Amino acid sequence: MNKRIFSFLIVVFIISFVNVSAKENNLSVSYEELNKTDVLNYEKDLLRQMKSLLEENKNKDVLNSINFENTVKVFKVEKLESIRDIENAVNNDSYYYRVPLLVDSGYIYSTLQINKNKVESYDTSMIFDKSLNQVAYLFETSIVDKIVEENKLDYTDIVVFTIPSIKTDFLFVKKGEKTLVIPFASRPDFLDVENGKVYEFEDFSELVNNLLKDISESDNNLKSKSGGGIGEFIYSYSHIVFIAIFTVLLSIFIKGIGRIKLY
Repeated sequence: MNKRIFSFLIVVFIISFVNVSAKENNLSVSYEELNKTDVLNYEKDLLRQMKSLLEENKNKDVLNSINFENTVKVFKVEKLESIRDIENAVNNDSYYYRVPLLVDSGYIYSTLQINKNKVESYDTSMIFDKSLNQVAYLFETSIVDKIVEENKLDYTDIVVFTIPSIKTDFLFVKKGEKTLVIPFASRPDFLDVENGKVYEFEDFSELVNNLLKDISESDNNLKSKSGGGIGEFIYSYSHIVFIAIFTVLLSIFIKGIGRIKLY
């Protein structure tokens, strides 16, 4: 075989391999994207928070640096009424970076809220349950590969979203014209889903909206039963105190009149 043709085939093979590898579980953001923000400036702060968590759990095993290569960009949605909510979240300047730090007695990870390429807030947490939970996809990267392979998801795009109010992350998978969801919820039983299972977007969004509706109705019932909340409670309490003081003063006044001698 001609050497030039052989070299060309080798190059084509390498390029094809790189493209396939990049597609597999390509959830992590690049350093180039991270450098557009000030995330890397917060390494010491995140390490300090992580060490504090480990000290609370009496573990002296600590990291001295953070590998940001596995950082995942997570878009925030408050509701899932339609695909438009997904599109709005992706186009929003506000989103999260989740950074896996350490697997100890649980998963330790940091979440940084970004707004217009600036860190607005950050927090480091530990989830003790190491089963298929809200952030399992951050640490067990083979999970996503396995789900994709088992369900033959020849996807064209895969993006991570979170619904903070119900502590649920999910992978939004586009497969041609189909839109699919793979949930990772902290309480899948509340949402009535199975973590790591593939759902049609419409089915998943219905479950999410049902739960959000139930939560909203529970909050409203709680407010109505409490008679308008703490403001009304303080108002009623102040009236009770006023009546009690008035009663005591009136009693003293009446006793005082009884003691007056008439000449």
